[in-house]
Amino acid sequence: MTQGPEGVGIEELIEETGGCGRYQVLLSAIIHSCKCIVCFSMLFMVYGAAAPDWWCSEGIELGNITSGAAVNDSRWEVCIIHMNGVSKPCEKLTFNDEMNTIVSRFSLVCDREWISSTITSI
Repeated sequence: MTQGPEGVGIEELIEETGGCGRYQVLLSAIIHSCKCIVCFSMLFMVYGAAAPDWWCSEGIELGNITSGAAVNDSRWEVCIIHMNGVSKPCEKLTFNDEMNTIVSRFSLVCDREWISSTITSI
């Protein structure tokens, strides 16, 4: 038993002040339900903000492209493309259809990659 400053145990002090009643149980349930909401929102962002495979499909006919063709074309997860001696940011991104997340929904890659990390932190 933990002893307080006057030699009285904390458990005895709690019992003398009325113990754990309905108010304490209700307060504990409210606090823990708030914690659960925060935990599930953070858990969602771990999976919801996952980055699926993507590639720059600018200048490529979409009917002839597969993920293997994108890899061989060296446009796999590349933000800046080099075509005809000119470097420019990729404006047309294609995401793998196997995973649909906020990253693929709002194109949060390249210069917008910081947005999903900021949302998770907030």
